[in-house]
Amino acid sequence: MTSRDSDTVIKNLPSSLHSHKNTSNQWKQVKLGELLGDNFQNGIYKPSSAYGSGVPIIRINNFDNEGNFVSLKFQRLSIKKSEIEGFKVQENDILINRVNSLSHIGKSIIVKNISEPTVYESNMMRLRITNNELLPDFLAYLLQTSQARNHFRTVAKKAVAQASINQTDVKSLEILLPPLPEQRRIAEILGAWDEAITLTERLIAAKHRRKKALMQQLLTGRRRFREFEGEEWREIHLGEVFTERRETGFVDLPLLSVTDEKGIVYRDTLDRRDTSNEDKSKYLRVCPGDIAYNTMRMWQGRAGVSKLEGIVSPAYTVCVPKASVDVNFMGYLFKFPPMIYRVYAQ
Repeated sequence: MTSRDSDTVIKNLPSSLHSHKNTSNQWKQVKLGELLGDNFQNGIYKPSSAYGSGVPIIRINNFDNEGNFVSLKFQRLSIKKSEIEGFKVQENDILINRVNSLSHIGKSIIVKNISEPTVYESNMMRLRITNNELLPDFLAYLLQTSQARNHFRTVAKKAVAQASINQTDVKSLEILLPPLPEQRRIAEILGAWDEAITLTERLIAAKHRRKKALMQQLLTGRRRFREFEGEEWREIHLGEVFTERRETGFVDLPLLSVTDEKGIVYRDTLDRRDTSNEDKSKYLRVCPGDIAYNTMRMWQGRAGVSKLEGIVSPAYTVCVPKASVDVNFMGYLFKFPPMIYRVYAQ
């Protein structure tokens, strides 16, 4: 696989797409129930003791909020043959999550390439499309739109920890239905983009694996640059090349956060609840070129080289590198699994 694979998919997309402000003469507005009738069925419920062997069962954690399978390693369920026949999915069936948190209610997946009889659990419903006016792939994409998801959140019955929708709620969803050839064309275009995204994600994952392998070689001295061959590496204590910054009282500096993926960032750029103390007089100052790490979560590799000036919680340790070391090299070392293990084992 090369980086040109996903580019090829995108470049091959039709160039004939154009905006059309008025579709009233070609598209019709209908309620989903008018197209699906009573082709709905809730899934099967069995106690936990029935799990472990038998037929595969699709559960809500097998697919994400964007309509993608995240795991095809389905759990197995021991049930009667008659129950298999009553609850097994077919190609192009659509499963909709009917009981979940409000943010996940209504998430859906279209069933493709099922190699053996497979059933689905009770907290989802199955839609089976038999109407020749509606293409299953088109409906699958339509159910991922914000309009559809907002509809399900609006009509859902809210409880303390979860929400629920029923078949009537799904039937009440109003959609704009284009002619069948246009549905097919739309589904082809969106399918091509899905393929491009999948190829790109696989490429990124492969490069992450290559980077990890390279880190293993470079940070242990197993692979050397020619100009440095013959020069010995020496083992030292971190205290020989770092001092600790313990400066407090800088309450006017911005709050920073040390993340796994993005390194050290301004706290207010993160979409998460602020749990910091209102009194920040004991928070530690961080300067550009410092390394900060979470003392309690160093085992997760929660460390980074800062390009910012700010403050962090006293739960962090702030290290100032001496001139004898390169801070970026040390930044990679702080996230190197063998290094993390040694710190954790202390």
